[in-house]
Amino acid sequence: MKKDLVVVLLIFIITSVFWRGAFFNFFAQDDFILINHFSQNNILVDFQNAIGYPAVTHWRPFHNLYFLIAGNLFGKNFALYHLLTFLIHIAAGFFVFKIGQNLTKSNIAAGAAALFYTVHPAHFVSMFWIAGGATVIGFLFFVISFWSFVKGQKVLTLIFFICALAASEAMISGIVIFAFFLIANKQKRNWRPLLALVLAGLVFIFVKLVFTSPEAFEIYKIEISTKTLVALQYYILRILGFAEISGDKLTSLVLVILWAMVAVISSKSFLKNPKQLILPSVAAVAGFFPFILIPSHLSPHYMNLSIWGLSMVLALALKRLAPVSTALILAVFLTVSFVNIDKTQENNWVVKRSNLAKGILADIETKKLADGSTIIFSDTPFTSSKETYIALGQGRAIDFWFDKKNYKTCFTFLENCAR
Repeated sequence: MKKDLVVVLLIFIITSVFWRGAFFNFFAQDDFILINHFSQNNILVDFQNAIGYPAVTHWRPFHNLYFLIAGNLFGKNFALYHLLTFLIHIAAGFFVFKIGQNLTKSNIAAGAAALFYTVHPAHFVSMFWIAGGATVIGFLFFVISFWSFVKGQKVLTLIFFICALAASEAMISGIVIFAFFLIANKQKRNWRPLLALVLAGLVFIFVKLVFTSPEAFEIYKIEISTKTLVALQYYILRILGFAEISGDKLTSLVLVILWAMVAVISSKSFLKNPKQLILPSVAAVAGFFPFILIPSHLSPHYMNLSIWGLSMVLALALKRLAPVSTALILAVFLTVSFVNIDKTQENNWVVKRSNLAKGILADIETKKLADGSTIIFSDTPFTSSKETYIALGQGRAIDFWFDKKNYKTCFTFLENCAR
């Protein structure tokens, strides 16, 4: 128990250095919509909105409950929302450690896997955008479910897997991981818990289909084409740690050399016992779905399962190395991730839209407009009214930030504001 607390503390301290900038990132776009809809009404309305037919977002009850809880507790304090997401992320990192510990029988290798997962630059959107935390919440429930599965706790496995699905539909791919765990472990080959998970997954898919609007199906259209290959390449690069828009060629070169070294170091062990790679490889591949089939909506923060799978591969590669060698390889990856996260912060759309929303709301505050005023948003030399509309969550930011002012909004790209 004491050792586990030390591990959590170390993961917390190191990871907080990497994601320190997230705590200062303002609300943006969907944040305003979701906080307004799921909190600060009354508790009964908020709860009904969270679990009922979706009116403003996908049907993700546990993600919606995040906004119910955080919105009612934290109000306009965006830093506390980020802190809650961060703590959920750290908790997931701890279970990555526990699973890695079970897989490798090495605390050092398992710790390296946990840090690899928690500081991975692909989590940028989840850490910097409050509304982007669905996969963080879903993944935490999934790894708890998988850990319960490993420990033979059938009821907890099913409960936490259902929670994972209710937070992020992406976790449905995890069923394949459970199945391959049983295939790889003859002594634990009891298929009944897996059948329960499959049944839960089928029920969830049915409910999800019923609770998903035709518009959502049109936006997130499944597509199998040459774009699918482009999406696959995009996601492979992301889970390997190559940042999306950092533009730093030196860190990319260092990362190529690092993975080449890991491949050479681990090749003998993996060739001698290829079966050990089955579970991590399945996890890495399972995480691609369904996202490679939705090439019009690419984002690295969907890749939680794949990053976890790669972290387990890394743990297996490092378990036979001396602690000094493991520390050196981990230090290189941490350095690359640190640079990529900071570089991404300079260019990412989440930060730009957060800053835009913050600036607009601050400007309105200084004007001290009369209650009930109409605020017109038109194109400027710096930004379009459409971009402003998106950054302000379709204008809901005004209702959220100035809740008692009864301001009205008009965006010139949508309507004639001169009337």
